[in-house]
Amino acid sequence: MLGAAGLGEAHPGMTWGSLAAGSLGLSIGMLADDLAWQEVPLALDIARLTAPLALIWLMAGLLHHVLGNRYALARMRARGEHLIVAGDGALARMIVMGELARHKPVVILGNRTDAPWIGPALRDGAAICPDLAKCGLESARALAFTGPEGADNLALARQIVAGLHLARPAGNPLEIIVSISGDDSLPADAEDGTINAQARVRQAILPDMVARRLFIDHTLDAFRWSDVQDATVFVIGLTDVTRLYIARLLTGGHWRGGRKAKLVVIDREPRAAQATIADRHGKIDALSPIAFVRWDGTEAQIAPLVTELHRTYGRPVAYIIDAGPAAVQREWAERIVSIHAEADIALPPIHARIDAGSSAALSHKVTPFGYEAVLADPDALMQEQHDLTARAIHESYLEGRLGDGEKIGARDSLREWEDLPERYRADNRMVADCHQLKLRDIGCRIVSQSDRRFPPFRLRQDEEEELARAEHDRWMVAKVADGWRFGPVRDDAERLHPDIVPFDDLSEAIKDLDREQVRLITRIVARQGKAVVRLLEVGLIPGGAPCPRLAPLIAALKSHYPDRLPRFLVEARSTEAIAALKDEGALIDVVASGFAIPAYTYDAVTAVPFGGELEVLNKNADLRVLCGDAAAPDGTPVIRLNREGTIVQAPWLP
Repeated sequence: MLGAAGLGEAHPGMTWGSLAAGSLGLSIGMLADDLAWQEVPLALDIARLTAPLALIWLMAGLLHHVLGNRYALARMRARGEHLIVAGDGALARMIVMGELARHKPVVILGNRTDAPWIGPALRDGAAICPDLAKCGLESARALAFTGPEGADNLALARQIVAGLHLARPAGNPLEIIVSISGDDSLPADAEDGTINAQARVRQAILPDMVARRLFIDHTLDAFRWSDVQDATVFVIGLTDVTRLYIARLLTGGHWRGGRKAKLVVIDREPRAAQATIADRHGKIDALSPIAFVRWDGTEAQIAPLVTELHRTYGRPVAYIIDAGPAAVQREWAERIVSIHAEADIALPPIHARIDAGSSAALSHKVTPFGYEAVLADPDALMQEQHDLTARAIHESYLEGRLGDGEKIGARDSLREWEDLPERYRADNRMVADCHQLKLRDIGCRIVSQSDRRFPPFRLRQDEEEELARAEHDRWMVAKVADGWRFGPVRDDAERLHPDIVPFDDLSEAIKDLDREQVRLITRIVARQGKAVVRLLEVGLIPGGAPCPRLAPLIAALKSHYPDRLPRFLVEARSTEAIAALKDEGALIDVVASGFAIPAYTYDAVTAVPFGGELEVLNKNADLRVLCGDAAAPDGTPVIRLNREGTIVQAPWLP
């Protein structure tokens, strides 16, 4: 347009043909002969210089559009190890974006480009391919079917498996992931990890993935009442997700000192909910019965029902809400918050299954969970990192059984990982998930060694025995829930097993298998470049003034207790100390006797009766830090800080 305007100014009255010819010349930086040697308008000069650049940019864009995707696809096929995603819905989007965020190669199967996320994905390095045969099946690391219907996904997977021998070499099987939006498992033949030498099919049941994330990321020991032994959980609404969460909690929890999870399910149809759990999970509640309570579905009943639940079942350590529409879940959460606020009692964690778009209006005291939160983690679907631990657990099991004279392949569970049916892989993943629970229960944490090196960890003999007992209990409950029962001789067809007995009644050889599973935890953690570390419980005892500078204290603790990880027990009222500790990245166990707790994420919250903070700080601490004029109990190790935060008394000082 700029060039046309300049040409019109230089040649008033020129024809349309002349204007078109002159504009074409400008696109390659040329002027007509009669203008080449005379002064021309400024617009024409600018157009003569910029038009070729614009043409080059346009041609480059066109070539990229035509050839760029082909080049990207050819490069991925040549290099291999790419993920092929079949689908263009929300699940496909989350998987593709997650892989791109990890700088992993990904190919989108299909020919649709109108989905709003596909364009950005292609610009970020993904490739699109309309024909699966041209997507590089011979070199891909995995293929994910993400359609809304699990049966349709399975049918597509079977078609691929049937002809994959033409494209895939034996011995390098393709991982085929079949996503299932509901919780119904696929037929038994779909679970077989060795459909043929070229492929393995794995189920990705989305509700179970959500339940797993809730189970391992929000452990029940993150909140406790100092005067209550059991861990009561109110589950509001029985859905696929909450039912599978309950199953994980009862088959995977480790309850030290007789502490158990008490489940209370609140549902519109409690009898149907009870029948569903019994039908799907058998005797899962054999060791810890589940209570069922009716909710009439109205918002008006929520407040009196919560009050009645507290009166009948006691104070919970967590609320899990999956009760329908987001508005209903918000109402439940808000009523629970207001009840605790009015009574001025500590508020346990509230987890509501609300997606990211609906969670903005939630109180900071409510944690949303759901599909989007889970699938934002790329490993949630692929499970590549998770399987490293599960594989190591299975390999250790194989070594033990083969060492006892059993033969590989004698039964389904005695196969190499690559040939192991999916249900047994899932069992090993469950064991892996329980590792951190067992360690948390004996006051330990799994931490990275990147910024601080810790010495090798050793379990005490009493801890090893306790955790071995817990592992046997976990295994036994999972077996009973799956329909197994005691039999003097193992019979897989009849689901009979001689080891479904209390730990004390096992032979020493079987007990040693459980002990070896416990010893394996620290070895696996070390292989992953991490460390198991004991907590050093540090009670921060307030004095006449707060301790504003805690960095020197933290540095001194790291220096003098190199094998321990400090966790600070702090009163909720000590807001300045809490803020200072959060700035230093320290673990905090906040001790509170009322509703008001600063809005942070803590390692734990301990709720105490009114006036009981100091007693808990002194009772639970390995080491007391005295601020200001605080007094110390007799005979206890203490560190004293002056008003500037300088250490003036410590066990290592003369």
